[in-house]
Amino acid sequence: MIYFLTIYLQQEVHAGCLGFTKTLPMYGWGSDADAAILAVRAHLHSQGLAVEKCSSSTVAKQQDLNRYTFPEQIYGAPPELIEPVLRARLERDWPLDMVEKDILKHRAIYQGIQKSLQELAAVPA
Repeated sequence: MIYFLTIYLQQEVHAGCLGFTKTLPMYGWGSDADAAILAVRAHLHSQGLAVEKCSSSTVAKQQDLNRYTFPEQIYGAPPELIEPVLRARLERDWPLDMVEKDILKHRAIYQGIQKSLQELAAVPA
């Protein structure tokens, strides 16, 4: 399932239109809210960012991956679910190189999450 999360970082980052902030709205994928939060934490960890807390997690109203503009930013969603959505862009005349770049980017993000999950699991609580 897709969850909408509000994440608070330990450090301030520049987040595009948000400017400098410690608060990020993000989407996570998981069997439950805890799994989605863990996937987002792992993604941020892979980027060298530490999460202070997650203040809210709600099931996203939209569960259809095809309805998302950036499905590759649903952190933790497996490639076998995201790649067909990205490939469908070709039917809407998206350039092949752009679609391939997004697929490779998502694979790298997913692999980074998997590696970070192992690292986070090895850290004693």
